[in-house]
Amino acid sequence: MEFKAANGLGYLCISFCMRGLIPYIFGLLLFAGAANAQLVIDQSYTPQQLVQDVLVGQGVEVSNIQFTGNAAAKGYFNGSNSNLGLSEGVIISTGKVTDAPGPNGTPLSDDGTDFSGPGNAALSAIAGGLTNDAAVLEFDFIPISDTVQFKYVFASNEYMFYVGADFNDVFAFLITGPGIVGQDNVALIPGTATPVTIDNVNANVNSQYYVDNENPPGSTVEYNGFTSVLTSLAVLQPCETYHIRLAIADAGDGLFDSAVFLEARSFTSPSISINAETSYSASTSGNLELVEGCSQTTLTFERSEPYDNPLSVGLNISGTATNGDDITNIPPFITFNAGQSVTTISFSVIEDGLIEGVEEMTITLDQLNPCATGPATSVTFSIEDVVPMAIQITPDVNLTCPEERTIDVAATGGYPPYTYSWTGSSDTDESITVFPFSTATYTAAVTDACGFTQTASSTVEVLTYQVMQVSITDATVCLGDAATLEATVVGGRVPLIYQWPDGSTGTTYTLTPSQNAEIEVQVTDDCNITETGVGDITVDQVEASFVHQLIGHATVQFTSNTVDVHNFTWEFGDDSISTAENPIHEYAEAGDYQVTLTVVNQSGCDTTLIDSVTVYDPLHVYIPNAFTPNGDSLNDWWGVVGEGYLYYDLEIYDRWGQLILEGRFDDPNAWDGTFKGKKLPAGQYIYKVWVEPPIGIEVKETDVVRVLSGE
Repeated sequence: MEFKAANGLGYLCISFCMRGLIPYIFGLLLFAGAANAQLVIDQSYTPQQLVQDVLVGQGVEVSNIQFTGNAAAKGYFNGSNSNLGLSEGVIISTGKVTDAPGPNGTPLSDDGTDFSGPGNAALSAIAGGLTNDAAVLEFDFIPISDTVQFKYVFASNEYMFYVGADFNDVFAFLITGPGIVGQDNVALIPGTATPVTIDNVNANVNSQYYVDNENPPGSTVEYNGFTSVLTSLAVLQPCETYHIRLAIADAGDGLFDSAVFLEARSFTSPSISINAETSYSASTSGNLELVEGCSQTTLTFERSEPYDNPLSVGLNISGTATNGDDITNIPPFITFNAGQSVTTISFSVIEDGLIEGVEEMTITLDQLNPCATGPATSVTFSIEDVVPMAIQITPDVNLTCPEERTIDVAATGGYPPYTYSWTGSSDTDESITVFPFSTATYTAAVTDACGFTQTASSTVEVLTYQVMQVSITDATVCLGDAATLEATVVGGRVPLIYQWPDGSTGTTYTLTPSQNAEIEVQVTDDCNITETGVGDITVDQVEASFVHQLIGHATVQFTSNTVDVHNFTWEFGDDSISTAENPIHEYAEAGDYQVTLTVVNQSGCDTTLIDSVTVYDPLHVYIPNAFTPNGDSLNDWWGVVGEGYLYYDLEIYDRWGQLILEGRFDDPNAWDGTFKGKKLPAGQYIYKVWVEPPIGIEVKETDVVRVLSGE
């Protein structure tokens, strides 16, 4: 037997209960990435690995493992993505096991592989004729109980064509040993003594055990048909050595392969394992060392199949510890109900207050037909007296001024690891940092892994001290005005040192803010304790703007855009003023004027806005009908003559309709009688003019201008 424990967890089982775990994990990793949902085959396993690491489960010890037949006729399979009914295990075939994956209907796989190998005498006797290509996996085994069992599926490509014919492939699970006369075939139809054969299990006979894989063709397994998952069971003498042959062969000829799939870890003999879990173990070496008043322990008992019937197993308790005195009562037996594989019992270790030293207790299962040489299934644990926990904390201290202090607590004894809590604090460390302004007591509670708690307190005594409170008067000023803030301090210990943002150290602070601001002052007292006061400065900024619009050539509408303003003063730039909010002003003469608006809000804050306006003379336009561009500086240019307009757009064409000038102009000198730098001949030219006044509708005119030679 083996016993393993770590961090308070114990596990007990017969020595071979974990066999097959490593290859099982390896198999999962090997096939977890299979791209297709079908049967997967691995031929790399040796016969020893197939039996010891894959087939055998609890309660069986195996030896003398042999395989007879073609090496390609054995292997490991993963059927988790198939319709086989078994997730993994061992495959033995009369042909290549690599032909087993689907889909069914592949011609070469249907025909199978003829190794031209010998048959097996025992199988030939069962078949009543010659056999070929026999594959036999055999080994010795010792069952721990009077029963051995395993699960399997038989598959064949002879289904259904050769049902009732003389060429049925044959397989058998043959056991020899004590109490058996000759050999027993345990590949039987459930509840009968009838062997499983193609003739005995098919679509017509015992069809409840048959899976049709041909109609329609299965995609994951090659064979035309196979049995459902069946269980072989043999009643034997416990602890005796037996021999089993798992054998299959072709009958008559070597074609149309058959195979037997054996479920992983299903070759078992009923056994019971114990798994011990405790809330606390004083040992880190793997032993269960329980502590009085601390350890809560659960024992989990698990039996292997079959568990169709109820089962009661006695518990024998031995050792220096007393059931009921040192631990809460453990029952004299455990019970499994029908269909139940796991049962549990729990107990607590009692703190009796006595100094008894280390006590031990062993709980042993009454064996189910135990082997004479094998130890009984048991779990052993020790019980320790409680080791008291002691804690030390930073001594009390007296302070003249408040200051930062660190308080430490240290624990010894008990059962680490420790957890910490402090009154009035969320800290969970071994120390806390405090800054008391008055006398305060800090209490630490230390709890060990068993839940035992000790407390200790430390007092920090502070002489009378009033916590300093700093405040600053708020201020509201107009934009551009100076603001003065004053700090007021209550409490603390004089002398006091002030620190304002600009480095000044007085009780007041003057600044000219451009926007709202939050001002801080730091005050440090004679205890070197610093507190901060905050004051708000609000800058009252007048929100104002104005726009203007010509409503006549010399008349302007002024419109203000202000918030909370009740006083307006307009200066129009021509020595005229107005106090209206939105005045209309008519200028006497055309020209550019600078307009100033001064507004005052409800708080008396003001602002001044300046903009310029342009007004015009009344619109008068004259367009000459001829000019003489001869270079004598007299009448050399042609354009619109007049006043009161902003600009005019001009297009000039020759008599053939060619555009010779276009543009926008604001004076009479628009055209000098040239085109592309060359003087044009005298004659008539068509013009189009669009004159744009400051207000109103543009003036349009189309006419002819004559270019005269001027000679």
